[in-house]
Amino acid sequence: MIALPQPVQQVARPIGGRPQLAPPKVAAAIDDTAKANGVAWVPIAPTTATRKRLQHRCQRRGCGSPAGKKKALCSKHHHQALKARDIISYIYSARKQRAKARGKEWTITLANFRDWCQFTGYHREKGRTAASASIDRKDGRHGYHVWNIRSIPYGANSAKGSQNNGCWSQDAEGHYHFTEEEEPPF
Repeated sequence: MIALPQPVQQVARPIGGRPQLAPPKVAAAIDDTAKANGVAWVPIAPTTATRKRLQHRCQRRGCGSPAGKKKALCSKHHHQALKARDIISYIYSARKQRAKARGKEWTITLANFRDWCQFTGYHREKGRTAASASIDRKDGRHGYHVWNIRSIPYGANSAKGSQNNGCWSQDAEGHYHFTEEEEPPF
């Protein structure tokens, strides 16, 4: 008898041109917890996220910096996430910590700071250039209170220095100058 050739089965090819992969083979020894949960396939090595979590490393892609035991992110990515979530709360926390480090009193609540930012637009104009907004204490002898703060350009605040009385002006080149005013007679 002569054997007739069997027809060749074509593998279905997706649009990309690669053949479809077969499903993973079931491991011979599956642990009891996986069987109880109805999982038929268990990876041999943990995923990158699991490995990073167990080693207390930052979960962000491309970062392996140390993270706290109960935190998923390193300090850099934690602050980036806070800033993206609520910018006013982030600025409030940073300004309050900075005032504490400088030994200045801070009595402003978060709700008051939100209202002040919405009124002055501080959170939109904040930055590192001379024209960016900064928080100025009207009277340098007092701390940061709602009645003692105002938003002025950073260059004007730097030109003011520790002087309490006076006003600032901007010349044609964009430099800020502070001039002292005389004390009122009353």
